[in-house]
Amino acid sequence: MKTYTPTTVEVKAAPSTAIRFAKIMIFTFATALAAQIKMPVPGSLVPITFQTAVVLLAGLSLGAKDGAFSQAAYLVFGALGMPFFAGAAGSAILFGATGGYLFGFVLAAFLIGTLKNKLQPKSYVGIWTITLLSSLVVFVPGVLVLRWFLDTTFQQAILTGFVPFIVGDLFKVTATTTLYFSGKRYFN
Repeated sequence: MKTYTPTTVEVKAAPSTAIRFAKIMIFTFATALAAQIKMPVPGSLVPITFQTAVVLLAGLSLGAKDGAFSQAAYLVFGALGMPFFAGAAGSAILFGATGGYLFGFVLAAFLIGTLKNKLQPKSYVGIWTITLLSSLVVFVPGVLVLRWFLDTTFQQAILTGFVPFIVGDLFKVTATTTLYFSGKRYFN
């Protein structure tokens, strides 16, 4: 007769709703804080901020759904008049020249969380690569809305809404990857 011997299984408990909510709000407010650190770009309506780094870190740390929620909450609070956006507050910002970039934050946080979950990169280069790809996603709606808002050519929209940000985004991608990689145990 066989006897059944139970084995120990380590189960990682899902965080409580309160803890999930707190983490989402931390990244919501961190994005708002990062928006306040801005540099104007000559010839562009779009400033350089550190928001993208926070957006990407939100997706890496919280996962696709909660990372996207943190950025959606950022948009809602800013639209309701809280001084969250770089330069102003209110829903008009969402429908102005930089609105596409703001909506791109939600997409980027979702994408990086999805890529991390599906690909499960373990190396620095793997994390850096998904961070770069997700960073570029911010520019797709950003440049499209900028083009429409300025009533200009696609080429001109790229020259004013993407090209000036390449070097800065490479820096932010590297900084985000380094921060995440060195503090993985705190961000998961």
